[in-house]
Amino acid sequence: MARTVVLHRWAIGLSALTLGLTGEQTASMGTVPIIRTVLLHHVASAIAIDGRLGRAFIATATTLPSGSPGPGAVVILDPQTGLLLSTIPVGGTPRSLVVDTAADTVFVATDESVSVFDERTGALVHTTSLPRQRDPVLAVDERVGHVVMASSAPATGPYTPLQGTVDVFDGRGGARLRTTTLRDGPAALAIDARSDHAFVSVQALKGNGDIAVFDTVSGRLVRTVPVGVDPRCVAVDTRTGRVFVINSGSASVGVLDAGSGTPLAAAPVGALPWALAVDEQTGRVFVANQSGPSTVSVLDATSGHLLRTVRAGANSTAVAVDARTSRVFVANGGVLHTSANINPSAGVSELNAASGTPLRTIPLSTAFIPRMVAVDEQAGRALVVSDVLGVSGSSAVSLLDATQ
Repeated sequence: MARTVVLHRWAIGLSALTLGLTGEQTASMGTVPIIRTVLLHHVASAIAIDGRLGRAFIATATTLPSGSPGPGAVVILDPQTGLLLSTIPVGGTPRSLVVDTAADTVFVATDESVSVFDERTGALVHTTSLPRQRDPVLAVDERVGHVVMASSAPATGPYTPLQGTVDVFDGRGGARLRTTTLRDGPAALAIDARSDHAFVSVQALKGNGDIAVFDTVSGRLVRTVPVGVDPRCVAVDTRTGRVFVINSGSASVGVLDAGSGTPLAAAPVGALPWALAVDEQTGRVFVANQSGPSTVSVLDATSGHLLRTVRAGANSTAVAVDARTSRVFVANGGVLHTSANINPSAGVSELNAASGTPLRTIPLSTAFIPRMVAVDEQAGRALVVSDVLGVSGSSAVSLLDATQ
């Protein structure tokens, strides 16, 4: 089965961009070629990579005169060269997307629908209209051929609980198979293909949140497991059969058994943990902590124990692992100098995946605010998606050589 990377953040023009850094750039420990930087004239909200076909799918949206996001498209890039391959117009504001490599389909969730496109041709396969939703996230269980989406209903007031739903779709045709209502709003989800379970982090208005465990075959809710305060990102290690969930409000990572959903441990990490990634090759979990002096917590993927904590760049927002080269890439959002409208600390921290040792910091343009990072192991590339200062409603994609 092809390895697929998916990350979320929230007629397209596309051009080469030179903003501060291009070509070979000096990092703190060596020289790193920034192969290409590409400007997207819309705001990017999610990225998915299919290394099998050599394609990066980026969900983008226009910016309306009011400042709100508008209709957009999916931009398809060659992750090795950064060249534009095609665009797929989407009738709404894209929030999330996922690639089902077994079915050759791309699912795109907007505020009001889920559309399915043929991955190779871009042809629309099916669209399901939905009640208006907030912050949808998608994941796929290719073994059973189902796509799972978790989303919240729009808030009606500042202290109103966000009700949520979990929908299950057919991965090939896009038909909606089942819908389950949640008491509170979901934040993220991950799937364990070995147990056919989907793990959805659910945030309560007050107190601790939950992990809702779903059967991806039937779409039914199996159990609900209490976790820490403000649960966010979820990741699965299929090798160890462990599920990891960030508890941002508790500064901890909860560890669950993927087969039963039973809580096993809770590891303390840094302040405001924000993103995590699992390296099944080294048996390590990497947690990007955003608050204060940003750090990366390194956990053992079997026990969940904290092994070490290392410094990262300022305001770490995303993390991705390249299992082939045993490298970890952490996107550093940096600290904006508002008077000059620049971000001198924008960059990417690179770690050794076996030891967690920091290797170098890769600087990016001072006009960038990095938001997402994804790795294409087949192409040997790390793709960093950033907001662009001074270019309203635009994002940029920086292609880094991940093999050096």
